[in-house]
Amino acid sequence: MKAKLTSITAAIAALSAYAGEYYIPQNGESYTVDEYGILYCGQAGVDPSKTSEVYYRNSAIKGWATGYENVSYGSNVIDRWRTPEKALGSAGLADYGDTDPSSPNYDPDASSVYHVVSLGDGGSITLTFGGPIADGKGLDFAVFENAVNAGFLELAYVSVSTDGVNFITFPNFYVGANPIGPYTNDNYPEYIYNLGSKYMCNWGHGYDLGELQYAYDYAVAHYDAASDSTTANSAFSLEYTKHIIEMFSLVDLGDINYVRIDDITGDGSCVDSAGNPIYDPYPSSESGGFDLNAIGVINYAPAVPEPEAFAAALGLFAAAAAAGKRRK
Repeated sequence: MKAKLTSITAAIAALSAYAGEYYIPQNGESYTVDEYGILYCGQAGVDPSKTSEVYYRNSAIKGWATGYENVSYGSNVIDRWRTPEKALGSAGLADYGDTDPSSPNYDPDASSVYHVVSLGDGGSITLTFGGPIADGKGLDFAVFENAVNAGFLELAYVSVSTDGVNFITFPNFYVGANPIGPYTNDNYPEYIYNLGSKYMCNWGHGYDLGELQYAYDYAVAHYDAASDSTTANSAFSLEYTKHIIEMFSLVDLGDINYVRIDDITGDGSCVDSAGNPIYDPYPSSESGGFDLNAIGVINYAPAVPEPEAFAAALGLFAAAAAAGKRRK
């Protein structure tokens, strides 16, 4: 186990060299390895300069999810929590009306703890946006869950797509060693890398699309096609290596229109990008699985001029050039 963790950490450390001033992993996270696993990125709000956290009022957030599709509920979720429309718009209490029953804007589910869609164990949902997300500087979008404390974390895979058909999943690692009961608080941010969401309610987990480029390059460098195997020092399992190599050419990191959230059944049957079992509170009831609050967009793709506007601008340029020639 320790040898595998060392490989994982070597891969993560190499990410820092890849991304320069803001490197990946995001915002200056630091990593060390000992017999207890990867130690990094603690509770949200403690040291924002060293985490991938994004507060819901962060001015870097330029917009929010505007639509959803392909909702598939897993087990252990009742109708009250099958509310995908609540994953649209902003995260956070202030954006949902008034919690005072006497107010004309009263909303009994105004708190972002309750303003969620619960996916159930093994459930899934795809979110859409007002415009494409693009790989820019630093984090590009953030996923918000409704964890009520730092140790009660329900997890999900996060994947992106250009066409809504072909999805690529962010590399992820989990180093917790033991199963977790249904309502215990034994899951911690220090165990988790790139799984949504490792932070408490109102703090989103940020994702940098540029990491997918690095992860693809890393996977190619550590894959032997002749033997259909990974190198001994690869941090990625063969399954994840083949996934990212296959899917990378099918997405455009400058034109991401879909973000898919897939709940992780927390009994250890789901694995991370290294093949390690993932644990989260399990089994749960009524509102089981990942509780999606919102997805915020930080980097939209630059707007493409409409053909009419482009033609008009071209005409003005040509007219200006002709006038310049006449003056000579």
